[in-house]
Amino acid sequence: LIPPDDVQPFRDAIQGHIADLLPFDIIIRVRHANGHYIWVHERGQAVWDEAGNILRMVGSITDISKRKWAEEELRRYEVIVANSSDMIALMDRDYKYLAANQAYLRPFGKTKDQVVGFPVKSLLGDKLLHEKIKPNFEKLLSGDEVHYQEWITFPGGWRAHLDVSYSPYVGASGEILGMVIIARDISEHFEVAGKLDAATGRLASIIGQAGEAIITIDEHQDIQLFNQAAAELFGYTSDSATKLNLDDLIPELHCDAHRKHVAKFLGSTDNQRLMNVPGEISGLRKDGSKFPAEATISSFVSNGEKLGTVMIRDISDRVQWENRLRDASNEAQLANRAKTEFLANTSHELRTPMNAIIGFTELLMAGVPGDPTTRQLEYFKDIHGSSLHLLGVINDILDLSKIEADVVNLKESDIELPQAVESTIRILSERADRGGLTLLNQVPDALPWPRADARILKQ
Repeated sequence: LIPPDDVQPFRDAIQGHIADLLPFDIIIRVRHANGHYIWVHERGQAVWDEAGNILRMVGSITDISKRKWAEEELRRYEVIVANSSDMIALMDRDYKYLAANQAYLRPFGKTKDQVVGFPVKSLLGDKLLHEKIKPNFEKLLSGDEVHYQEWITFPGGWRAHLDVSYSPYVGASGEILGMVIIARDISEHFEVAGKLDAATGRLASIIGQAGEAIITIDEHQDIQLFNQAAAELFGYTSDSATKLNLDDLIPELHCDAHRKHVAKFLGSTDNQRLMNVPGEISGLRKDGSKFPAEATISSFVSNGEKLGTVMIRDISDRVQWENRLRDASNEAQLANRAKTEFLANTSHELRTPMNAIIGFTELLMAGVPGDPTTRQLEYFKDIHGSSLHLLGVINDILDLSKIEADVVNLKESDIELPQAVESTIRILSERADRGGLTLLNQVPDALPWPRADARILKQ
């Protein structure tokens, strides 16, 4: 009937009773008829005959299982309370401490013996007692729930932002004997939350004042955020836009393709994607007008939900300038083509008289009309040389393929430099005389002959 762990304590109690002749008193477990062990409290003593022999044992056995289970449950609660990070204290109606855990005692540097049994004001001071403890206990007695969060400054200068709740301490007969105060120091969380709120506020301000249109959408492409720039771009207010879907901002022609594109992105692992494919992205304003747009989309996860942020820029001005540039380029090409056609048509008109001059000069130099004088022959040579030079220049001007390709073909030969300089002076002498200038040829005859293009050298 007795479990092995309790056999020896039971024997020790009986033997101690026999040795000391004092009644035994022991709490052990015994097996119940249903097979389960129960806790019992046994009290008794032996009955001896005149010879000192034990005739029998008399006593009582009381089932105390419920009490033991309650005590065990109480011990578990005590362990939980003692090791809780929350500050927990029990006070009676006279505002004296009945219990306090380590988390409650630690900030004050007190031990349980220094607090339990003493008035609350000895630890918290009169101010907190009369401004916080008593008014909240009165609320508790009237049936109100007491729970609040605020900064509290304690005697000694310790200050904390606490989450505080009051619960009634109810006796066996249902009367309120006192109260349980549970407080949690949330100073760090409060400060972090304050910083987060400030950062969120700054971010909201930045987004709100950003020059780019910024729109946040959920997985269904419903608009969650619509900044001021987006409102100005599309013509909706920020509040009314949050009742729209992204489809409402896209022309019907592109709506289906755009929806599939965004859905594919939000379902992928990409973090950012550019959506400025020319001719495929355009926006639709509230008034029905359309505009070319450049957009990027990025994604992030908030509270387990994937959201997308779309940044849209109206590129109407850029497209207009691109169109103007394209038109200007086309006009320039047309003008260039017209120039080419003009020069091609006039090339014959320019070359024909020059060839005639060169031809007649050669006849004069050959003496066909009659032998020229020495002076006449020099003039004919000057005319002939200048004409050849001018024809070469005309040929270069009219040869557009060479000019446009920045290519000039050189006709190199050994140049007698004094003679080339003398020929150039004869061509320029009349113009020099009109300007009152004298041209001198001071090139030494002994110079070596350079190799060059004679016509370009004269230029």
